[in-house]
Amino acid sequence: CYYLFSLKSSATPLFHLKVYANLGDLLPVTHLFNFILTLCTVVGLLSVGFYLVRININYLIIQQRSQFLALFLISVSSFAFHEQLFSTAIIGSFFLLLAIDRVFSSIDKPSPSLRYLDAGILIAIGSLFYSNLIFFLPFFLISQFTLKQFNWKEFLYPLVGGVVPFIYIFSGYFLFNRPIVRDLNTTFHEMFFDKVKIGYSVPFLVGMGIYIVLMFIANYIAIRKYFTTKIQTRKLYQLIFYLFLNTVAIYIFIPSAGNELFYFISIPSSVLLSIYFSECRNNFINQVFFILLLLVPLIVNVWIVLTPMGLK
Repeated sequence: CYYLFSLKSSATPLFHLKVYANLGDLLPVTHLFNFILTLCTVVGLLSVGFYLVRININYLIIQQRSQFLALFLISVSSFAFHEQLFSTAIIGSFFLLLAIDRVFSSIDKPSPSLRYLDAGILIAIGSLFYSNLIFFLPFFLISQFTLKQFNWKEFLYPLVGGVVPFIYIFSGYFLFNRPIVRDLNTTFHEMFFDKVKIGYSVPFLVGMGIYIVLMFIANYIAIRKYFTTKIQTRKLYQLIFYLFLNTVAIYIFIPSAGNELFYFISIPSSVLLSIYFSECRNNFINQVFFILLLLVPLIVNVWIVLTPMGLK
């Protein structure tokens, strides 16, 4: 039984508001259908990538207006391409960027800023497509201590915003006499007890090893550059690092989180890699690293397609 949105590799949307199709009974598995879903994935990633470029232009996280952000985001995200035809995590990553944009825009706004309320609402709406997105709320709570002085009202705004969309959902359950307790228990069980089985091929591990090495180098460059930048840029660097840690924590501690988190970890990773390549020298070694960053995901995905067992 094949599903358009597989529950094995992407957490189920909250309260079972999921859109899936039994491809064996309803839709023919054709090359055209696969092409359309692949095209949707690419278009979704391009939208997220260029929106990240727009955020960088608005807030100058990286001093240069570079398209590296979109390029590296697609490169890192491609490690999750093999998971399914289309992942709702892509939609979730777009809502995450929308929320981050709202938080970044509050830097020069007086406290308390209602933009934190907007961020909480966006995260809650995104969690209806990808439930693990709700675990990014700690990032927005921490961001208040980084961007401005603590304000208890502003601290509560993301939490209040995260509740608002679900008030409407509970109302819908009540009006249509839906078994809300049963669906809540099922969702809770799938998020915290249905552990995703993740396998790794040799090319996948090699590719990740290359990325991890480059990430350490990029972090070193970012830390060295941190002390020579403006105060606002320093704060944004800190938030990018906190977002990276939040994503890693979800991957480690949330059983339902799988390789679809590459769509999220690609956001801070692309920023750090862009900082590195915008600051490094244009020599042979860095050119090799740059080519590897682009070729390794392609090789990994080709290997998975040609290998019958894939990553199982």
